[in-house]
Amino acid sequence: PLKNVVSVEISEVNRNIVRSWWEQTNQKGNLIDLADVQQLNGDRLEQLMNSFGGFDLVVGGSPCNNLAGSNRH
Repeated sequence: PLKNVVSVEISEVNRNIVRSWWEQTNQKGNLIDLADVQQLNGDRLEQLMNSFGGFDLVVGGSPCNNLAGSNRH
């Protein structure tokens, strides 16, 4: 099981998919769900690192503006 996951996803549909997967696979840790990467500023990162004791893995990517209509502003 995963201990701590911070998910940043602008799409509500995709956030619901992650939450559903989390519940269906009986993950026992913490799922922190953020809708906007701007919510993940330096203070918030420091708070998360202090509460979790750091990160083991960080995965990210740039928005696919040509594919994901929800990323267009």
